[in-house]
Amino acid sequence: MEALSNQKHFGQLAISLNASTDEQRSELMPINRKYPLKDLLAACRRLPLATRGKITFEYVLIRGLNDSTQDALRVARMLKEIRAKINLILSTSIPKAPGRGRPTRPSSAFARS
Repeated sequence: MEALSNQKHFGQLAISLNASTDEQRSELMPINRKYPLKDLLAACRRLPLATRGKITFEYVLIRGLNDSTQDALRVARMLKEIRAKINLILSTSIPKAPGRGRPTRPSSAFARS
């Protein structure tokens, strides 16, 4: 990310967000322990985006883990100052996560937030 911030132009960028807190994100993505949300989002704010450029944030919705209205509101707040597009992905199953399957209508909460 730091190398990108020093470039004048770069292509499209997609970041796997997948959580609204460091605790959630570390459970889903161990790399978060090295690059926590605060650092990741600060690096995103420093990126020199093209006039109409946006950063795409991928967010896999997992029932009971990261699909609540509170999660949606936290994501909206954390991306407020970033020109962003959010790609919501409904999960079908997560290995080693019994009972967690396709969420029931959480995307509407995320879309409204």
